[in-house]
Amino acid sequence: MVAAYFAARPVYRQLDMMRLQSDAVMRGMLLDRERDLRQALEALDKNVGEPLAGLGHAVYWEEGDEIDEERAFYHDQALSTARTWLGTKYRWRDSAEVETARAGLEKGLDALIDTLDDVHRPAHTEKEGEDYAMTDEEWTAFLKRGEDAKGEVLGKLSNARQLLSAVSSGIGAELNAVGRQLTAIDRSLARMKQ
Repeated sequence: MVAAYFAARPVYRQLDMMRLQSDAVMRGMLLDRERDLRQALEALDKNVGEPLAGLGHAVYWEEGDEIDEERAFYHDQALSTARTWLGTKYRWRDSAEVETARAGLEKGLDALIDTLDDVHRPAHTEKEGEDYAMTDEEWTAFLKRGEDAKGEVLGKLSNARQLLSAVSSGIGAELNAVGRQLTAIDRSLARMKQ
């Protein structure tokens, strides 16, 4: 019995070493994932959150719940840049839930950009152009759509902010899960060292 114990000790020691190596590798991967998630949150806030906050400031504080054509054009351009970034330069891998939320955010931004476009387009469009002409009814409907769109900006902005919050919350949930996994591995490593 004693001989079997001494014969098995190196095997158990080797298994402990393998477990230690496996946990160390997993810890490194989780630290990389944690860094990526933090970068994604920071980039999302900078590239999408800040333009949305700028529009919110203009609508709530400067314009009094409606936005004029000039500011609509400015924010249309800023949010178009944010939308392009989200669709082409957002480089982080996400869970299925975050990907779904991000797709929803893209649609929400598209709707907001279209509404801002409707607000500012009458300011720089003429009834008749080089390769088009609007009837009086079409022109009246075009101008009315521009006025109606001013009242829709606030709702579309609120929706886009909620969608951004859903993406951020999803990334935050992943970040918390990674933190819990790191804590479990750290505890396991501490037990092995004892």
